[in-house]
Amino acid sequence: MKVRYALGGALFGALFALSLHSTLCLAAPRPISFVALRSEPVPLAFFRSNTLEGGILKDLGEAIAEKLHTTAVFVTIPRLRIDDALARGEVDAICDARPEWYGSRLNWSAPIFVNANVLIMRNGATAVSRFEQLRGKTVGGVFGYVYPDLDAQVGGAYRRDDAPTMVNSIMKLQAGHIDYAVVNKITFDWELRTNPELRSFPALTIRQYQAQCGFSPAGNISFAQASRAVDELIKDGTVERILARYR
Repeated sequence: MKVRYALGGALFGALFALSLHSTLCLAAPRPISFVALRSEPVPLAFFRSNTLEGGILKDLGEAIAEKLHTTAVFVTIPRLRIDDALARGEVDAICDARPEWYGSRLNWSAPIFVNANVLIMRNGATAVSRFEQLRGKTVGGVFGYVYPDLDAQVGGAYRRDDAPTMVNSIMKLQAGHIDYAVVNKITFDWELRTNPELRSFPALTIRQYQAQCGFSPAGNISFAQASRAVDELIKDGTVERILARYR
C-alpha cells in the first residue's frame, strides 16, 4: 500500500508540474511586432539585407516590449503594404509615424520625439528661401513617401525624383543629379558627422513634427498597455537616452 501511495503521489506531482508548465506556456505574452520599413533611413534604422539590426526604432521597439514583459519582432514590409498590414493586424505597430501619413485607422501613442522634414539644397544650386520657388523644379524624395506639407506649400507644381532611401537622395544631390532633396533632420544631422561636404548645403525646414507610434486595433497587443508603456519610457528618460546614442 505504501508503494502504491508513493507511486500515486509521484504521478500526481508529475502531472501537476506538467499542467503548471503548460499553463505558464499558454499564459506567456505574445511578442509585439513592429513595421521595419526598408526605406527608413539611418540612424532610425540600420539594415543588413532585409533584417533590421539596429537604430533608434529597434531600440525603441525593444524598450516598449520590455515594458510589456514580452519580446519585439521586426517585420520588413514594403511601404505600399503597410496600411493593409496594419489594418489586418498582420503587424502590431509602427513608430516614427504620423496619422496623416497613413490611411489606416490606428491608435496613436503620445508624441515620442521631435523630428523635422527639411529641404536641402546642393551647393551652387539656385537658393530657395520660399517653397513657392520650387514650382517647376525637381525635388528628390523617397519611393512611396508622401509630403503633404511640401505639397500644400508648393501646390504640387514640382517634379519628384525618388530614390530608395533618403541617403540615396543625398548621394544624388552630391553627385549633381538633383539640386534639392527632402530628408528628415535626424538623418541629415547623422550624415553631417561623417560627410563634412554637406555642411555647405543650405537647409530649409519644411515642418517640424512629433513622431508617434501607431498601434493596430486588430493587433495582438492591448493599446491601453502599449500606450502606458510609451508614456513610462518618456517619463523615465529611456527615450532620451536612446536618442542620445545617435547624436
